[in-house]
Amino acid sequence: MYATSIKHIKWLAAFLLILISEQFIAQELKDYSTGNLKYLAAESEMQGDYLTAADFYEELSRRKPKNSDFQYRLARNLHKSSQFTKSREIYSKLASENQKDYPLASFYEARILIMEGKCEKAVEILQKFRKSYRGEKDERKYRRMAKFSIEACTESEFTEEKKLIVKPAAKEINGANMEASPIFENENRMIYSSLLADPNKQYDSEEALPTPQFFVASKKNGEWKKEGSFDQLQLPDGYYAVSGAFNQQKNRIYISACKDIYSQEKQCDLFRMSLQNGKWSAPEKLDGLVNSRSQERHPAVGIDEKGRETLYFVSNREEGKGGFDIWYSTYYEKKDSYKEAKNCGSKVNSVGDEITPFIDAETGVLYFSSEAHPGIGGFDVFRSSGSRSKWMEPENLGSQINGPMDELFYTLDPTGQSGFFVSNRTYASKKQPCCDDLFYFTDPDLIALTYNGQLADENGNALGNASLMIYEVDDSTGEEFVRKRMTTDKDGNFNFRLEPDRLYNIKAEKEGYFTNSKEISTLGKMSSRNVKLDLRLEKLSDKVFVLENIYYDFNESALSEKAKNTIDTSIFEILVENPTIVVEIGSHTDSKGRSAYNASLSQRRAESVVKYLIQRGIRKDRLSAKGYGETQPVAPNKNEDGSDNPEGRAKNRRTEFKVVGQIKLKEDEDD
Repeated sequence: MYATSIKHIKWLAAFLLILISEQFIAQELKDYSTGNLKYLAAESEMQGDYLTAADFYEELSRRKPKNSDFQYRLARNLHKSSQFTKSREIYSKLASENQKDYPLASFYEARILIMEGKCEKAVEILQKFRKSYRGEKDERKYRRMAKFSIEACTESEFTEEKKLIVKPAAKEINGANMEASPIFENENRMIYSSLLADPNKQYDSEEALPTPQFFVASKKNGEWKKEGSFDQLQLPDGYYAVSGAFNQQKNRIYISACKDIYSQEKQCDLFRMSLQNGKWSAPEKLDGLVNSRSQERHPAVGIDEKGRETLYFVSNREEGKGGFDIWYSTYYEKKDSYKEAKNCGSKVNSVGDEITPFIDAETGVLYFSSEAHPGIGGFDVFRSSGSRSKWMEPENLGSQINGPMDELFYTLDPTGQSGFFVSNRTYASKKQPCCDDLFYFTDPDLIALTYNGQLADENGNALGNASLMIYEVDDSTGEEFVRKRMTTDKDGNFNFRLEPDRLYNIKAEKEGYFTNSKEISTLGKMSSRNVKLDLRLEKLSDKVFVLENIYYDFNESALSEKAKNTIDTSIFEILVENPTIVVEIGSHTDSKGRSAYNASLSQRRAESVVKYLIQRGIRKDRLSAKGYGETQPVAPNKNEDGSDNPEGRAKNRRTEFKVVGQIKLKEDEDD
C-alpha cells in the first residue's frame, strides 16, 4: 500500500505514503456503497495514497464500466503509483474513444511510451496532441511539455561514452519505505532522510503517523554503512525535516521542514542552523523575504558573481514560471540578512516542475530535477552553470543517471568522483517501482584536471587571503557564468579542479592590487593531469599608465572613434574589473601655442574621456579629469640646437591615468 508520485505531489508528499484508510481496506470493497467509495477514493487521492485510491476507482469502474471519469481517475492513480503499463492501456482506450472529454489522456499515454522506450509511437501521438490541444487554460504548459518530450525522443544528446558504476545503497540504508536528501559532510560521511514505518502495521485515524528523520551513514572500505540518527536537529512546533544543504564553509546548514502534512493545510518552510563552538545552534526559521505562504522546500547553497553566499530553494509561489520553480535569495554576511527571493529565470525553470537542486561546492555547477526539460522519462537530472537568474542552457545528465522513472536529489561528494541520487526505479531486490531509494554511483574514468599554484605580487611576494573567482565562458556567446570563489592560503597557495571540454576565466583579486585575469581552455584534455599555474598581481600605486592611440583633431577635444576603441579595451576594462578604484584622467599637450590655452585644451580633452567613461556606465565619483597642458613633458619639445623635435612633441601629446584612491562598495550595490 505504499506508493510514490513525484509529479502530482511535488516530491514532499512522496514521503508520506501512509495509509489513511487501512481500516476500510481491511473490509471487502463490495460492502461499501458507491457514494462511500467515491468519498474514500477522493480522500485517498488528496492524501497522496495513490495505490489505495486506485483500488477504490477500480471497484467504481467495475460497477460503472461506462463511467469514463472513474476510468480516467483510475488511470491517473495507477500512473502516479508507477503502474505504468496498466495506466497506459486505460489512457489509450480513453484517447481513442473519448479524446474530447479527456484530451490529456493521449499526452500521458505518450509520456509512458517514452519511459518504455517506444519513442516513435510517442512522437506521433505528441505531434497530434500539440495540434489539437487548444483553448485550454493550461494549453501553454502541456503543449510545451509535449514539445520537450518530442525533442527528448528525436535528439541523441543523452548518450555518453563513459560508464558510471551505479548500485542501490545497502539494505540497512534503503529501508522498506522512502529515503531522500543525501548531504555530504565530507567524502566519507553523509546525512540522509528516511521514513521509518512498519509496512505490516495498520495506522488508524487516531494514531500518530510516522514522519521522516535524518540519519547518518559512513563509508568504510568502499561501502556505506548506517551509523544512526542525526540527533542535533530539534525542530519547533511540529515541524519535521525533509531535506537539507550545507553552505560551502560547512558552518551553516539549511533545512527544509514541514508540518500538518496529512491535512490540506500542510506547510513547508526553510530553517537554518549555525555551527557555534563545535555545536549546531537551534533551528531558526528564515524570515518572510524567503519563506512565504506558499511551499518552500529543498535548499541548496552556492555563490553569486560577487562571491556572496546564495540560498537556492524550491517554491510554488504564484509568480513562478509554472508549478514548482527554483528561487534564490542572496545572504549578506555583515547584516546577517537575506535579500527578497527572486526566480532563477526561464533557462532553469519551465512550465513544469523543477525540484531538488544541488550545487557542487568545488565546481559551482547547479544540478536539479525537472519533468519538463527534454528528458528520458519522469523527472530527469540536469546541470547548468551560472548564478542567481543568469544560467547556461541546462544539459541532461544522460542515461547513466536518468532512466524511465524519477531521478531526484543528485549530489556529488567533494572529490566529484562519486555521489548519490534518489530514484523509484526497480532493481534486483525491488521488483516494483515504489518507495524511493538511494543509489550510489562512482565514475572510475573521471578526468580530474587539477590546477595549483601561488598568487604573488610582481616581485614574487606571496599574496595570502586573496580571492580567486572561477568563471565558465560560453564559447558561443562569450558570456561568463560564475562557478566558484576561493581564497588563497596565508602563503598565497591555491588548488582547484576544472572539467574537460570547457572554457574558463580565472580572476584574482586582493585589496590594494589590480585584478588579474587568465583564460584557461580544457578543450580536448581527455586525461587527468596536475597543472602548475602561478598568477601575479600589480600593486595599486601612483604609477602612471599611458593610454596609447588617444588622438584628437587639431585644436579639438572630441574623441575620435579610434580613441573610443582604445578606451573600451584599456581603461574601461580596468575600471570594470576593479570596481573600487578611483582614477585621475590626465591630458597633456606639447609646448606649441600659449600655455594658458594649452592648459584649457588639455582640461577639455581629459573631461571628454571622463564623459565617455560615464556614458559607458562608470560611476562619476570614480573619475576625475585634470588638464596639465605643457607643464609635464616626458620628452624635449626641441632639440639641443633649438630645432623642432616632432618625436618629442608627439610623446608629450598624451593621455594618462593613475589610481588616486579607492571607494567602499556596499554589499548589495549591484542588486
